[in-house]
Amino acid sequence: MLLSLLGVIAAFYLVATVLMVLQRRQAGVHVPRTTWRKFTTYAVLLVVVLAVADLGGAVFLGVVLVAIAAAAREVGRAIRLDRMGRVGFTIAALIIALVAVFGNRMAVYPMATVLVGCTILAGATSADPAENIPKAAWASLGLVVLALPAAHLLLLESRPDRLAAFAFLFLVVCSTDAFAELVGKRWPVRRGVLPISPNKSIGGLVGGIGGGIGMALVLAVTIGQWTLLHAAVVGAVIAVAAVCGDLMASSLKRAHGIKDFGRVLADHGGVLDRFDSLFFAALPYYWILQR
Repeated sequence: MLLSLLGVIAAFYLVATVLMVLQRRQAGVHVPRTTWRKFTTYAVLLVVVLAVADLGGAVFLGVVLVAIAAAAREVGRAIRLDRMGRVGFTIAALIIALVAVFGNRMAVYPMATVLVGCTILAGATSADPAENIPKAAWASLGLVVLALPAAHLLLLESRPDRLAAFAFLFLVVCSTDAFAELVGKRWPVRRGVLPISPNKSIGGLVGGIGGGIGMALVLAVTIGQWTLLHAAVVGAVIAVAAVCGDLMASSLKRAHGIKDFGRVLADHGGVLDRFDSLFFAALPYYWILQR
């Protein structure tokens, strides 16, 4: 199955390359070297992540846990927690994730609730509540929209169809993100329609959701997991959730005056810049799979 998925990625990149070249040609400029480097880095990332999902077990769990920890550290830095605050926030995110690994899916939710309460209490009882309560509120939001949804990626590991289930989610999210950018730049219809992210346009949002549904249909044929109709519906849910995750990450960056969460990935920013949509979409997708 991994080879079939790599073929899907190759076709995805062919279409994306054509769109990118046409977009630049229309503008009368060459595709810059940094864009090609970003493009190549993304391709390598796709292959590596799918290979990790194929291996499964401790490798898959370990990589996801590292990604969650790295993203939590980036959020802590973005909301200007002090060093101990960042450590505490990262530990809280990992506790939620580890409960998903060693506990059960229903234990994740009460644990997240308890940790959110502890976070708010820590801010309220600090030496400077006026400064630390807003930080605690942002940290609590981070636990709810980052750690809690991301923990559902770990729950996919126990499925017998782990690779197919994860690949469907991952590639639909990637397609949504990529085509939102590519289509949005080529046909920026009503740019600035969302004040939270002025560069986003209706054209980009439609292109991203359409790209996600298109990828879902391709995967339905490639891995045979669902009928075309079922795959299209699930793909639409994932695509919308991916857009919401991206917008929430954008709101956090805008509120705190930062451009990127980090510099871990060449030309992509931080871990959360790349995986915010995946983390957020994992929660509704997991529960769709339980039906």
